[in-house]
Amino acid sequence: MPHPAHELDTARQAFEADPGHLGKCLRALRMLLAAADNDRARAVADRFAAAVHAQGEGAAALISFARQAPVRGIPRGARFITEGAQEDTVFLLLRGDAVVRREGVGEIGRLNPGRFCGEVSALLGTYRTASVEASDELLVMAMPAISLKKLAKYVPQVSRWLAVTARDRLLPHLMVRSILSSLSRDEQLEFFRQSRPMSFPESTVLVSSGQEVRAVGLIVSGRVSVSRRDLQGRRLSQVLGPGQLVAGADAVCGDYAQTSVVTVSPLTWCAVRVDVFRHLLQAHPGIAARLRESLPEQISRGDAEEVLARGTAGRELEDDGAVSTEMSLEQRAAFTTIHGGQACKACGFPDADVICPVCGQPQ
Repeated sequence: MPHPAHELDTARQAFEADPGHLGKCLRALRMLLAAADNDRARAVADRFAAAVHAQGEGAAALISFARQAPVRGIPRGARFITEGAQEDTVFLLLRGDAVVRREGVGEIGRLNPGRFCGEVSALLGTYRTASVEASDELLVMAMPAISLKKLAKYVPQVSRWLAVTARDRLLPHLMVRSILSSLSRDEQLEFFRQSRPMSFPESTVLVSSGQEVRAVGLIVSGRVSVSRRDLQGRRLSQVLGPGQLVAGADAVCGDYAQTSVVTVSPLTWCAVRVDVFRHLLQAHPGIAARLRESLPEQISRGDAEEVLARGTAGRELEDDGAVSTEMSLEQRAAFTTIHGGQACKACGFPDADVICPVCGQPQ
């Protein structure tokens, strides 16, 4: 169905003002094609291709992509992306506004026509990291991640645009709520580059008391329960959410975990090797000191051996009589096969199934 003339003019003007903007380009293209204005659609595609220095069949690929991408109507108030869901479709708003929310944080952004949503989980291969609801009646383009990968073969700048968009949308919301907020921008990017995004279902035991600390995770979405037994046998616990570190205090205090960690909702985190994390903290002793004090009655480094002697390593986490089920090795291997990624061929980022979220190169 053709769009109203004023809406089409607005889309064209937005693109003309920013001809290198992928979302504005695709929005204008889709509207022009719906109006059967093929000449102007070709002009838009050519101008975008020139702006981003695309070669060969880039403009034709953009037109084909915009013509074939499904368009959906979303009623006002409807949630069309749900945090924790296992989906990889990227949406482009053609008409109407939307609001983005994350559990435990609240509203984290608003989107208007020409903006993408859903690209974070599509690029990283994780659960949805936020929910998106329609503030108005929406019209959206629905783009599966695999179709974006195909488009990126002809217009490589598409993948770089989406990668930068995802990274710049994700990092500020994480770091502003994190103990790592004092890191420089370059240090934050290095943390992200060295990390591996992963998702886990509810009731997954991520860390068992007494096991060797090999990684530290920065929570993107979801919550975990962190607990331990003190030397008098009392159970101490707290719940961590977006922007908080998992196993950070353990990594600072010694080589073995003093806590047990279990997911209490579907979780996505960015995990880095413990040696990378400790190297980062060498320039920030204040962060290390805060981590040592982050858990109630934190066990000192010298007390760790006595805790290990209590035989806590490898036990299931007890929570008021309820036992959380740990994934078996077979289940974890299957989950990693489904949700884990391959290393980027260009920069080595360890989880780049479709498009590398760090350097933007298609895989």
